[in-house]
This record gives sequence, structure tokens and C-alpha cells, in this order.
Amino acid sequence: MRKPIIGVSPSFDPETRAMRINNSYFEAIEYAGGIPVMLSMHNKKAELDRLMEVIDGILLPGGRDILPLYYGENMLECCGATVPVIDDAEMLLTKTAFERGIPLLGICKGCQMVNVAMGGALYQDIAALADRKVQLIHTQGDAVPGDYPAHSVHISKDSRLYECFGHEKILVNSFHHQACKDIAPGFLAAAHAEDGIVEAVEPVSADRFFLGVQWHPEAMFKRDDYAQALFKYFINHCIKKE
Repeated sequence: MRKPIIGVSPSFDPETRAMRINNSYFEAIEYAGGIPVMLSMHNKKAELDRLMEVIDGILLPGGRDILPLYYGENMLECCGATVPVIDDAEMLLTKTAFERGIPLLGICKGCQMVNVAMGGALYQDIAALADRKVQLIHTQGDAVPGDYPAHSVHISKDSRLYECFGHEKILVNSFHHQACKDIAPGFLAAAHAEDGIVEAVEPVSADRFFLGVQWHPEAMFKRDDYAQALFKYFINHCIKKE
């Protein structure tokens, strides 16, 4: 069986002009049986169409906030730093992957990018803007090590995510202050935290793998069965039938 090639979107430091990827994403992909490669942030549509003939799946990692103008809002004081050049690249990458039916896994900001690229919107800051049932902490910081969970999420039984885990409730880590607000047309909220914040999005139709999760499974996969299961589930959907 040929190992699938997984293109990983990079982060970008505007000051040093450096593109980089946290090695944990590569390790998790390799553990699950994939071959990770870093993508360029400079690809135009023609280059992406060619790229889609070579790669078998895409991973959108965590990162800085998405520029609110992309989902029709002005930037508020509670919004964090943005990197529009990465937003431009990931918007085009996400839309092209969806059009071409390429499996995609979005993590944290990657989950938010899936929602925004497909027509949804975000809370620019959960604490400032979201009407929540309880004051759950979504940015665990140094309070809990990153490879340990910080809260639970409840998974919809009619979702692809439930098919992956086989459970309606799992424990996850948490490193975000923004979250999906208005879910993109044709997508559903596949999981919620106890305060009502959306923790995963996926298409309503099950004809393609296009999943975003708000937590960081790459930070937990070495010690967490659910994180391992998620990466294996993703990689299995990237394997092309010979």
C-alpha cells in the first residue's frame, strides 16, 4: 500500500520572513502512516491545481487569528494578531481542496479556516463576545501541560467525528480564544464544549472528508488514544484506492 502524501500549510513570521511548521504535526502524520511535506504560501490557483494531482491530503495547522474582513466583520479590539498573507494562501488552498475532493483536516485555526473559507463566521474573542452557559477556559496556557486535556467535548452521533471515535464524549486540550460562530452553509457543528462553543465542523454530506477540530490532537497523540485515532482516520481517508 502506497503511503499518502500530506501537504501541511506553514506558519509565517513577517519579521524574519521564515516559513515553518511545528514538528508535532509531522510526527503525528508519520505515526499514522502518511508522508508530510510543507506547502508554499505563494501558490496561485494554477499551481494548486497541479499540486492537487500530487498530494493525497491536506492539513491546516493552528496559527494566529484570521483577519475578520474575510468573514465580513471589522476588526475589534479583542481580536488578536493576524497574518493576512497566510490567510490568503489558506483560503485558496481550502476552497481548491473542497472543489477537488481532497481530504482535509483542520486543527484549531485550521478548523476556523474551514468554516470561514466555506462561508461561515467566527467569534473574534470567546470571552468578550460569546453568550455561554458556563465560563469554560479555552486557553489553558501553562495551567495544564499541552499534552493533557483541559475540558470535555460532546460529539454528535450523526457526525463523521463520531464514526471516528465511537463515543459521544471525549477529553481534549484547548489553546484558542476564537471559535466558529455562524457555521458555513452545507456544514454542521459536529462537537460542542459544555459551554456551547463549537469544537468541530464537517460537511453535512458524507461524500468527502473535510473535518475541522478546535483542539490540538498533534500535541496529545503520543499519549492519547483519541488523538491517535483521529490522525489514523484522516490518513486512511487519504489513501487512494489502487
